[in-house]
Parts: sequence; structure tokens; C-alpha cells
Amino acid sequence: MKNPDYPLVSIVTVNYNQTNVTRDLLTSLRNITYPSIEIIVVDNGSADDSIKVLKDEFPEIKLILAGKNTGFAGGNNIGIKAGTGDYFLLINNDVEVTPGFLEPLVDCFQKNPKVGIASPKIVYFNRDEKIQYAGSSKINHFTGGGKRLGYLEKDHGQYDFEGKTELAHGACLLTRKTILESVGLLPEIYFLYYEEHDWTENVKRNGYDVYFVGTSKIYHKESISTGKNSPLKTYYLSRNRILFCKRNCSRFEYFLSTLYILIIAAPKNLLGFLFKGDTENLKAYMRGLLWHTDGGELEKKYLDLKKEYPNKGKFGLFFTFLGKSFSYVTRIIAAKIYLRGCKLGKFVSVNGRPLIFRKGEIIIGDRVAIWSVFDRTKLSVRLGGKLEIGSNSRINGAHIAVKNLVSIGKNVRIAPYVLIMDADFHDVQERSDEGKSAPIVIKDNVWVASRAIILKGVTIGEGAVVASGAVVTKDVPAYAVVGGSPAKIIKMLNLPKNE
Repeated sequence: MKNPDYPLVSIVTVNYNQTNVTRDLLTSLRNITYPSIEIIVVDNGSADDSIKVLKDEFPEIKLILAGKNTGFAGGNNIGIKAGTGDYFLLINNDVEVTPGFLEPLVDCFQKNPKVGIASPKIVYFNRDEKIQYAGSSKINHFTGGGKRLGYLEKDHGQYDFEGKTELAHGACLLTRKTILESVGLLPEIYFLYYEEHDWTENVKRNGYDVYFVGTSKIYHKESISTGKNSPLKTYYLSRNRILFCKRNCSRFEYFLSTLYILIIAAPKNLLGFLFKGDTENLKAYMRGLLWHTDGGELEKKYLDLKKEYPNKGKFGLFFTFLGKSFSYVTRIIAAKIYLRGCKLGKFVSVNGRPLIFRKGEIIIGDRVAIWSVFDRTKLSVRLGGKLEIGSNSRINGAHIAVKNLVSIGKNVRIAPYVLIMDADFHDVQERSDEGKSAPIVIKDNVWVASRAIILKGVTIGEGAVVASGAVVTKDVPAYAVVGGSPAKIIKMLNLPKNE
């Protein structure tokens, strides 16, 4: 029978190749004074079967074999789904608890329905009572870093209180079942590190508070599974710092945080690893950054750079790569800022600031570059209109005005001062009326030279070339070169050999 004074708490912990460490946690949990708990141990695909012994030693636990390593969030989510409690305590397996740690945490929720997450005071295990966590400031949306209160202070009761804080600690946090049902489970995209911070921000956005409960105390052995300076830890911290900002900051904040990481944090960390000769952590840090290119775009650029500068030393190549990478990444971020509201593919980049008038739909494919080097690119799409730009196309300083439809294919090059418009300024018969529109279709692999004009209702065939200053008023065949006003065929190009 359930005791209303002691609602059931489902305690979830995740094991990965650490049976002895998990055994210590379970032993400490046997000594707690809170009477209403269930313990769920999720084994995240350990290399051996030693975890099964714990079921014989601790028959009270519910043991789940995940069969593979699903990460911190994935393992906890498996345990949460198996739990039946009113509250869920997510606790690292490298923690040992004090007997009365759970009552203050549950009491904090019982007193205040606005509490969504609570973490206890966390003290380092066997380190002379040095505090690891006594609450936390908010993660800085500029640097992507946060500050733990009480860090490395000796615990002599100065934080034995409870109150609001900004971030819970993933080593131990309590939440309500109703929170998990309404807000959702931990985000598994992180795999390791920052997932509890992301989830905490989501809980706060849903109107709940985060609390630090200093009258509850646990001991944390920290980083046993990954190692304090392991490449695995370096990789995920590097990767997830940016990911957190991307998911939780405004576009402008994300832009600033990425600049900070690329200009200050990344060079500092990479040079630190370089001078120490720690190549494994250096590579791990770089892989964490490169993860955000989703396909190794920067890695390809690095390999191309090595071919371009075969005589450059490691330091010279590194700084050249860093400069080019910074320029490339900032252009991608600029695209997300200046083209917000448009449907963007991967690696869309902007150089210069385009002028966007968007009441209709703008769809831009992968690796499209929109530049404003000689003139400002202007994209104007009226209500009900649609502009489509295919992958790998380049638009530099063109003016595109859409009332109905302008469809630009893949690998198209449009030079400065080109005008593309699918409607007249005024009706020919009655100039006070707006002119009618007709779609413009530009097929794949077309090149449009500077100062050309493409007017409504035309289709430009694949592989065609529109010469400088041409005025296109009729359809252009595939692989034709056209020029003049109105544009006429100058010559036909040879078809590609595979045609």
C-alpha cells in the first residue's frame, strides 16, 4: 500500500563496464531511511556479464540490459520508461549517498508544486569534503560555459539551505513523473554531457523552477566512466557546448557564442593540446567541432589545404586552416541570421548582407552560396509566391523578384547585376494596373553572366549560358549560348560525354 507521506521514488542509474562501482552505489542505497523506493539499473551494453551478479546480490533491483551503449540520456530514458514512481531520481552509478539524502529532496517538491527539478549538495568522494556543486549559475549564452556555486570549497554547512538555482546537476537530480510526461525525456542527441542542462532549460521554459537542496548530501567519484582527461570526454564537451547553444540560444546569441568558441576557446584549447603533445585529445577536440559540419565539410577543407600548401609546417597549416574555417563557419551562421524564415538546406552560406523581402516561400538547397560582393543580393517574394534555389548554386549580387514562381536548379551560377523577375512592373494596356506574372524555370548547370535580364514565362534549359547584358524573353534550349536584346542563340555547346 502506498504511503501518501512517502510517495514512491523510482531510482534510475546507468552502468557501463563498472559493476564494482555500481555495487558501491547500491550498497549505500540499502542504508537510506526513505522507505518507499524502487531501484532500476540499466546496463548500457557492458563488455562482460558481470552486472548480472548484482541481481543475485541485490534482488530488490530491477535490472535492464540495454544491449548497447545508448549514452547517459538514452540509458536513463530506458530506466524512466520502466519506472512506476511518483518521482524519479536520476543518479550516477559513481555516487554514494548519505542515509537521509532523499527526504529533503522529496519534501522540497511536496511543499512547492512549481518545483520541476531538484539536486542535492554534491561533495567530491574522498577529497576532504571539497564541494563539487551547491547550485549553479545559468550557462552563459556567449561562452557556452557555466559556474558551479561552492566549487572546491570545504563543506562545513555553509550551503545547508534550499532555494532556486539555474541548473541541476546530472550526477543526481529528482523530478516529478508529471514533468517527464509533459516536458518529455532527456534529449538523446547529446549522448554524454550537457543533456541535463538542455533538459533543465526545457523544464524552465515550461514554467517550472529548479532547486538546490543543500540539506541533502551525496558523494561523487566523478568521471570514472570516461576518465578525467579522456579523449571521449574532450570530444563530447567540445561537440555539446556548441550544440547546447544552438538549441537554447537566440540566433544572435548563437552567432556570438560560435564566434567566441572559434576565436578564443578553440585556439586556446587546441594550442594547449598541441604544446603538451596530447595528440589524442587534440584530435578529439577537433572531431567535436567538426561534428557540427554534419558530413566532414571542414575535414575535407583541411585535406584540400594540405594539398594546396604541401610545404607548410604543422603550425602554419593549423593557423591557415583555423582562419579559413572561421571564415567558412561565420558565413554559415550569417545565413541562419539573414535568411531566417527561409527553408535552408545544409551549409548555406552568406557573404555580405542580402536584402530579403519574404512574404511568400523561399526554399534554399544544400551548399548554396548567396554573396553580395559587387552588389547587394536582393530576394523579393510576394505573398503566395515561391522562390526555389537548388543545391550547390551561387548567386552573387542578383536581383530576384517573385510574384508567382522562380525555380532555379542545381549548380547554377548567377553573376552580379542580373535581374530575374516573373512579372511586369505594370500592365502594358493599363499602366496603373500591376502586370501579370508567369513562372521562370532555370534548369541545372546554367550560367547567367552579369547584367543579364530574365523576364517572365521563360525556361532556360540545362547547361545553357546567358551572356552578359542579354535580355531573355523566350525559352532557351539546353546547352545553348544566348546573347543580345532580345536574346538569340549564338552557338550550341557540346553535350557532356555521358549524355
